[in-house]
Amino acid sequence: MKPTTSRTTVLAIVAACLAAATVFTPRASAGDAPPPYMNGVDTVRADGELVWNVDYQIVNTLDTGFFPDSFRVDFENADDVRMRGERRWRENIDALAKGILPVSGHDSLQASYFCPARFEHGRLTLVLYGHTTTGTVPPLSHTVELRPGPFETSYPSALLESAKGKVEFTLLPPGNPEGRAPAILIVHDELGHGRTALPVARMLSRRGYAVALVSMPGFGRSSGEADWCGPATAAALEAAWAKLRATPGVDPARLAVWGSGRGATAAALLAARHPEVAALVAQSGTYDLAAAVTAADAPTRASIAAEAGKDAAALRARTVLRQPIPKCAVLLVHGELDTTAPAAAAHAYEAALRKAGAKVETRWFADRGHDAPQAAVRSAAMAFLRKLFGN
Repeated sequence: MKPTTSRTTVLAIVAACLAAATVFTPRASAGDAPPPYMNGVDTVRADGELVWNVDYQIVNTLDTGFFPDSFRVDFENADDVRMRGERRWRENIDALAKGILPVSGHDSLQASYFCPARFEHGRLTLVLYGHTTTGTVPPLSHTVELRPGPFETSYPSALLESAKGKVEFTLLPPGNPEGRAPAILIVHDELGHGRTALPVARMLSRRGYAVALVSMPGFGRSSGEADWCGPATAAALEAAWAKLRATPGVDPARLAVWGSGRGATAAALLAARHPEVAALVAQSGTYDLAAAVTAADAPTRASIAAEAGKDAAALRARTVLRQPIPKCAVLLVHGELDTTAPAAAAHAYEAALRKAGAKVETRWFADRGHDAPQAAVRSAAMAFLRKLFGN
């Protein structure tokens, strides 16, 4: 779920050459031919699977062949929201270059680049390096504007009123308002915002869930400042939880909350307050804020100090281990090497849950830190929810 940024999710890339197409390229006199270039579509919208499909063409203007060497993709996230993850990054995908056929002189090649849609508004630039029989040529590049697709536009955000301010809320309602569908609230991590979980929401919606996404204060389009799972965050989640529960077609006996990073902390605190929560998925959460002040890495310690302060009572109020044990089934997912949310507190939370007789499942990643592998996390979460809710 995490979008990951310092990305915490792994970008899945599939690329395929569609067809080699001969085009007429006027022959220039020796020495004045322009270098090979790339062109293609100017704007791409994510498809219904939340995938960007970029069609492009490599045009070789030279007499000699063009041979691809390496490929890079530059991303720029231009979503008008508050977030802490990277806005710009690049992916080296040299394996793609090896799959592109050489382009003969005065010929062209049409191809496509596919990747998951990571944001809604922004840009993507393809950069291809190559050579000819006489040496290297300037890199070929093509920039595409990225826009929301039909799935994103079908589920716009709304602003709810909480006791502490406005809360960004996105709802994917159940398919049958007259039925009884399981429902789940998803709480984002410290790098993203509510709508970064749209891919997970789409997956759950297809399995018959009503899904709600919430942006905590200081993130997305929610008002106010981040308070590290404090009163403003609690108020935002309360507003989103009430809205989800009141949605027509939601089964009150099958309610779940799924949080990642600090969102897992906020989700666990919500579950402790609400006995109607039937399932909690807590991924890479911080369950002992007082311990994290000394045990977590420097950026996390600074974040806690800036948002929650150093008052012992304030830290206790945000510490999951100091709250009532939730009555629901719990799936804990954590990396043993996590320095943002040290695993010792997650193990302590597991022990406290088991001691209280809670139904607990765990998925520990011995060689991972805060960046638990998203495919494995989603697989574990889906299996956990399916056993409980049948969806």
